Amino acid sequence: MPDLPSGAAAPSSTPAPRRMTGRLLLVQESRFVLVGDNSVAKQFQLAHTADIEPHDLPPLLHARQRVTVEYRQTSDLWADTATRIVAASPG
Repeated sequence: MPDLPSGAAAPSSTPAPRRMTGRLLLVQESRFVLVGDNSVAKQFQLAHTADIEPHDLPPLLHARQRVTVEYRQTSDLWADTATRIVAASPG
């Protein structure tokens, strides 16, 4: 493997997480639909390693809390995998 220039990061085999900000539309157990600020809906499955639990999702839905979801795209599943959900500033 060639030496990297000073300060350069080594290439990663895992892609950087993607982000989407919006409001929850539907929640069922660990699955949910987020409607983004761009009005596009996306389906997610909460990762087992996520920083919140499935029981934390309904209060976010009922409060209409704006959130940012960090996720990994999954080509072999019906939904992408949400790894982190945090409150977003009102928008």
